[in-house]
Amino acid sequence: MSTRTLGLAAALLLTVPPLARAATDDIAVPDGFVLQPLVETDGQIARPKDWFFSSQGTPSGWLWTFSKEDPAKGPYKTGLRIQLLAGVAQGTGKSREQFVQTFIAGKRSTSQVVRTCPASEIGDFHRQCLEVLEPAQPPSAKGQFRVLYSLMWGKELDMVVVSTFGAPPQDWQAVAPIADAMAAFRIIGPRFGQ
Repeated sequence: MSTRTLGLAAALLLTVPPLARAATDDIAVPDGFVLQPLVETDGQIARPKDWFFSSQGTPSGWLWTFSKEDPAKGPYKTGLRIQLLAGVAQGTGKSREQFVQTFIAGKRSTSQVVRTCPASEIGDFHRQCLEVLEPAQPPSAKGQFRVLYSLMWGKELDMVVVSTFGAPPQDWQAVAPIADAMAAFRIIGPRFGQ
């Protein structure tokens, strides 16, 4: 286990009650997908078997990236990023929900909203989504991307998870089933920290 993983494990274990750590539902793996472990947190996600995957520590937690295109050949256009942010309230001075609502308000002010979903409960987290058309990044890039943001914040955990699935608007209908399949991930598994 890397030093970054140990640090993340220590930070999360200090805030994760035993019941919050154990998510026992199995992840459905459709045809053409494989079960991708999120080793650092004992999580899982169904990933298209021909997609690329990377995992890296960040100053505030962890980042997993799944992309249709090979990121070694340049920026990818279609993919999913899951960013786990630990110690959000402690680090920002905002509640986890305030942090999420500030993020959503920022996206609403700079993007064209396609749809929203109200906050709901999923296990030990609240979840809210926002789907937008937004300019390509960096600002010098041309075009737009259709992006589905799914934000989860811990009921008791000082943690926020930001899931970002994006694709060019003209490709959205073709990749929407992939986005749906990948939306059912488990971020923290029952063996996390053991």
